[in-house]
Amino acid sequence: MYHDETDVTIRGLGIDYAFTRTYNSAPNTPDTIGRPLGFGWTHSYNMRLIANDYGEHPNFDASEAPENANGATSSITYVDERGGEINYLVDDQNGIWAITPPQGYFDTLTLDTPAAGRHTLVFGNGIRYIFDAQGADIKAPGTKARLSIIRDPYGNQLDLQYDPNGNLIAIRDNAGVSGRDGLTLAYDANGRITELGDWTGRVWTYRYDAFGNLTHMTGPDSLVSRAYTYHPDTHLLDTIAKPEIRDGKAVAMTFSYYRDNKAFDYVDALGHAETLDYDLYRRRTRVTDPRGGVREYSYDNNGALIKLREPDGSVLAFENTIEGLRYGKTDGTGYTTRYSYRADRGIGEALSDTGGRVTLERDPLGATIEYDYGVHNQPTRIRDKNGNDRHITYYANSDDATGALAGKRQNIQATLDGTPVTLETWSWNANGAPRRRIRYLDVAGIRKRFTDYTYDANDLDLPLVPKLQLGNCLPGS
Repeated sequence: MYHDETDVTIRGLGIDYAFTRTYNSAPNTPDTIGRPLGFGWTHSYNMRLIANDYGEHPNFDASEAPENANGATSSITYVDERGGEINYLVDDQNGIWAITPPQGYFDTLTLDTPAAGRHTLVFGNGIRYIFDAQGADIKAPGTKARLSIIRDPYGNQLDLQYDPNGNLIAIRDNAGVSGRDGLTLAYDANGRITELGDWTGRVWTYRYDAFGNLTHMTGPDSLVSRAYTYHPDTHLLDTIAKPEIRDGKAVAMTFSYYRDNKAFDYVDALGHAETLDYDLYRRRTRVTDPRGGVREYSYDNNGALIKLREPDGSVLAFENTIEGLRYGKTDGTGYTTRYSYRADRGIGEALSDTGGRVTLERDPLGATIEYDYGVHNQPTRIRDKNGNDRHITYYANSDDATGALAGKRQNIQATLDGTPVTLETWSWNANGAPRRRIRYLDVAGIRKRFTDYTYDANDLDLPLVPKLQLGNCLPGS
């Protein structure tokens, strides 16, 4: 059972602050230490890399998989912001150290980049997570690298700071705003977070029981709070209670589990329950809602949804590539929509050569939408069902004087009678914030509407968006 709660969100320059807690009743790797938020809980900055002495087949011995137990890293586990584990294979033969992402993932993990002992995970949108192994060699099994920097393509970043015990104690941006000192964290003697504070003096507090279970979260001025209880002698979350009252009863949710710690049901304070039934042999999950309606989910060997039976008896069918990308969806009336993830727009089970991005969507009547992509997975061409093209170009280089910023949108054009016509032009500040948008109101480009974006002294807030009309413009915006 996964459960998420976001305590803090603060708008930032390019990258927002967001502190989200996630509870997992049955993680792949059992939680044996109960840190940093009590057993079963993690938070959105607790990401890390772990070097493993096993490869594609972790349960094989060395005779079946020579890469296992050979004293060299054969895979690296990326633990994400919700505690999920994503395993990247490492070819440790002949000093190659080539890294292969797991099936269905298209992000790139690079070792010893940007420097020795630092390792970078790059996402398709240009966001980078940089991990620091604190001088240890990631090529040695058991080595862990903690999250050090989150950086966007335009230089905005969050820096994470740790104490000598390895506890995360500060998260700060690089906006350079006086007094904006980021988030700070305090811990008890067991290494569990007791306080989270921001630069305005707001404080969120966390309390634990003698077994290391998180029992309370209280927000600033007690305006928001949560109380948690657990099943006796376990770390399994039993109830989540809020201070609100509904129909004379406290708002709460209660959870029950199977013996393998997967959720059996969850019940609210009014007795409304959803029940889950897992059929592992048939790879099927049945969910019964409070009205008795049953939804039945069926999955393939890779865990991709292939069939959904609704309470009214209708059946939705899905077809997936071996990478888990859905290329066919048939609704309850038998109409099928298909998708391609290839540059040649071929539909079928072939591997994607576009990083998992949709290049073609074909509706049940045969009409299609086409997509092409460029830098940071942004669309460069969209052809609608009527055959009309829209082209988006992006700056290749940066020039603050002209508002050019590499990777940001420059022009949007449409094709009219075979001729490209500019619809919009954009310019940007160096930090990725928009500076000016020009919309063209006629084919000749004479009538234009300007939108200039003005910010406060910290470049964080948008107090005014003046609109300047030039030429023979229409009123309004």
